[in-house]
Amino acid sequence: MNRMPAVTLLSTVAMILGSVFAGPTAAQGSGGQSGTKPPQQEPGKGGRRVFPYELVNYTKPAHDVRIMNSPTIVLGTVESYDEIRNTEKTRNHSVYLRVESWLRVDRPGLESTERAHFRMLPLNPPHKPMKVGDRCLLLLERDLRFDNSLVLGTDYYHYLINEDGLLEKLTKHNPTADDPVIVEQSVSSFLEEIRTLLHQVSLEQQTYNSDLVMVGVVTDSRQGQDRAEDFIYVKVEPEKVFKGDPGKGQVTFIQKANAARWAVQVVNRNSFKQGDRVLCFANKDPTYSRAGTWNPKAEPLWIFPYQRLSSLFLGGETAWRRAFRPILLEELYADLENWSAESAKNKSD
Repeated sequence: MNRMPAVTLLSTVAMILGSVFAGPTAAQGSGGQSGTKPPQQEPGKGGRRVFPYELVNYTKPAHDVRIMNSPTIVLGTVESYDEIRNTEKTRNHSVYLRVESWLRVDRPGLESTERAHFRMLPLNPPHKPMKVGDRCLLLLERDLRFDNSLVLGTDYYHYLINEDGLLEKLTKHNPTADDPVIVEQSVSSFLEEIRTLLHQVSLEQQTYNSDLVMVGVVTDSRQGQDRAEDFIYVKVEPEKVFKGDPGKGQVTFIQKANAARWAVQVVNRNSFKQGDRVLCFANKDPTYSRAGTWNPKAEPLWIFPYQRLSSLFLGGETAWRRAFRPILLEELYADLENWSAESAKNKSD
C-alpha cells in the first residue's frame, strides 16, 4: 500500500524533467509538429524568418515565371569576374561573358554582340561561387541605379553548366523550407524548355489557366511596411467578372516589390496606380494567404500567374497590351466570355 504514492511521485518527477529537457512543445511555436502553424512562419537556418517566396523560389513554376519575365537571356562562358572597388553601389562585381547564344534580347543589335557585360553580387550558398571559365546560362535585366546597364538580379537567375556539360538546376518539388536539390539536365533540353516558355502567353491561354478573370478599378497600390517591405499590395474593386469568384469587396493582389524598375516597366502591373481601370488574370495563392508578416489578417491574396502579362490597362474603348498594341474592348469582352464559358465546360466534363 505504501508503494503507490512512491510510484506516483516518481512518475510526476519524470514528467516534469522530461518537459524541461525536451524544450518547448509544438504548441509553444518551437518548430515542432503542429497542425496550426504554417511552415513559412518557422525560422530557417540561423533562426531567420522564412518568407513565402523563399519557399517557392526553386519550384518549377518559379523557374518558369522567371524565364518568361526575363528581358535578356544569354548562354556563355565567364571571361572575367572582378570586384569593383571604391564604389558605394551594390552589385559591386563586374563580369564579362563570352557569348555562345542570345535566347532573348531587350535591345536591337544586342543579339549580334559576342561579349556581354553585367554587374552582380557574389552568389550565396547553395549556389556555387562564380569564377573565370564557368559556363552558365543567365537571366539578366536592366537597372536604372546602374545607368540602365545589365545586372544579375538575384542568385536564382544563374544556372551553372558543370564539367560534364550538364546544366545544374537547384530544384524543390514542393514549397517547403528545406534546401533545394541539384537536378542535372542537358543544356539542349533546357534551351528547348526556354524557347517554349518564351512564346508569349495568349489571352485565351491565360483565361483557361487562371482562377479569376475580371475588370476592375485600382483603389490602392502600396509597398508593405516593416517586415513586409518585400511586397507590393494592389487592391482592385471588381467591375465585371468573366470567370471565378472574387468574393465580397475588393480583391487584393500581392507581388514581389521591385520599385527600382518601375520606370523601365511602364506598361505592366508594377505601375498600377489609384484610379487605373484594368483587366486582371489571377490565381488565389494558398501560401501567401496564410497568416504571416506579409499578411497579418490572413486575408485571401491573389497573384498574377504570368506576372506582367497578367494585366491589361483599359482606356476608353481600348485595352493596351505590351508594345502599345490596342485591342477593342467590345471584341475583347466577347472573347473573354467565350473562353470563360469553354473553360467552365471543359472542367465540368
